[in-house]
Amino acid sequence: GNFSADVEELGSVDLYVKVDGYLAKVAEGVELVDGSNAVDFGAILGGDLTGNNNVGIADFSAFSSSYGLMDGEVGYNPLADFTCDMEVTIPDFSVFSSNYGNAGDAPAE
Repeated sequence: GNFSADVEELGSVDLYVKVDGYLAKVAEGVELVDGSNAVDFGAILGGDLTGNNNVGIADFSAFSSSYGLMDGEVGYNPLADFTCDMEVTIPDFSVFSSNYGNAGDAPAE
């Protein structure tokens, strides 16, 4: 996806992105110029349902509680719906399980 942000500082910066349900990514040494800037963070991995920047057992618990549910049903967690099809099914589990055990980038110092 795309997003925009107003920045006060141009030049070389480190950018940190954290999307709910996904692991954080850092792009270091990005040269910002006046106007529009495109930054490629690479793949942002899904599975961090608890927001602690790693995919572990607590995330599995949150995912499994929503597995098989559809939007509107009690217990449905939209963060577990990685395919954005309004239900948590096998393709969502495939995304989750392939990222299990991973951790996101830490903010640049």
